[in-house]
Amino acid sequence: FNQAKWQMIILDSLGEVDLENQYLERLIDQNVDGIILQPAAITSENYQFIEDMQLPLILADRKTYPSQWLTIGTDNEAVISRLFDQVNLADYQSFVVVSEVLAPVSTRQDRYYAVVTACAPAPVQLIEVGQKNWQEAILDSAGQQKTLFFCNNGRVMIEVLRILKQGHFQVPQEVGVTGFDDWHMTDMIGPGITSIEQPTERIGAALAENLLQAIESQKSLKAGYRAIPSHISLRSSV
Repeated sequence: FNQAKWQMIILDSLGEVDLENQYLERLIDQNVDGIILQPAAITSENYQFIEDMQLPLILADRKTYPSQWLTIGTDNEAVISRLFDQVNLADYQSFVVVSEVLAPVSTRQDRYYAVVTACAPAPVQLIEVGQKNWQEAILDSAGQQKTLFFCNNGRVMIEVLRILKQGHFQVPQEVGVTGFDDWHMTDMIGPGITSIEQPTERIGAALAENLLQAIESQKSLKAGYRAIPSHISLRSSV
């Protein structure tokens, strides 16, 4: 944006739909030329007022339904499938996805169901951070049989590793840990954590390029999901 001599306004709604709507209305009042949005809601109807204003809109990482705008994000299903192809699933008796609450975020749901597919026919337990007794559920899963934990993002991974350390579980001897690394720090933790590194800079560049294209051409972008390939760093945690 700086190279194209456009000014950016960045607002964070903390995932709250009402606050997000207030911020979007504020941006429209300021006559912005286009919006890149990581939606807090999953229904396209929530953002129809932006479409009605004929304002270019592009979604970051999260989809809304029915599909109405271009979304650019991580290749969640494909990269999780590739990751589990490289893990010896026979080494584990149980599989757990640890995530922030799935609904209504499409990215979290996509990642959970991708793990379910990759582990089939073995069942996959879901533990949602913040739900009742979620920390105890992690320790219970780790203590019953050798478990592979998949963490939906870097924040969750830090929490899982902290809880496992408090429970004196050894990685990878007693439990396996993998998942998404938002902050590229998994090579510095313990034995090194096998992780998926999201191409955040390339996603950001693609979002900016496509929004500028829509603004300058005054044409709507084709709706759908454009996946930017992620990188898998294989280390010693699985």
